[in-house]
Amino acid sequence: AIFRDALCVRCHRVGARGPAVGPDLTHVAGRFSRRDMLESILTPDRVVAENYRNVQVLLTDGRALVGRVVSEGDFRSETLRLSPDPLKPSHVLEISKREIDKYQLAETSPMPKGLLDSFSAGEVLDLLAYLQNGAPPK
Repeated sequence: AIFRDALCVRCHRVGARGPAVGPDLTHVAGRFSRRDMLESILTPDRVVAENYRNVQVLLTDGRALVGRVVSEGDFRSETLRLSPDPLKPSHVLEISKREIDKYQLAETSPMPKGLLDSFSAGEVLDLLAYLQNGAPPK
């Protein structure tokens, strides 16, 4: 329930449930300690896997957009498709490559900060226990 209520389920997969927008968390406890998992949830910008990084696009009109590249097509494509909100991955902006002044990897995680702010310490421990147990039995 905490995995759902903290919105983790919108981006992460555990077992056969959930999308693959963010890292699959089925076996996360085999790679990371409880402390590391908690730290990654509380400070998501500290370590961001390369393949889940956002990009920052500076446009010729001065706007700056940050999001996940949905599809660039090949290098000949005239547009860049960017999803700026990790909690609404179906919201996609199409940006003409002619409008792009600068394109770089963002330093911030697509995972929002503060996802556990409204939960008690016991609920956070329940979430960590869920992640430690991996995929639920079928």
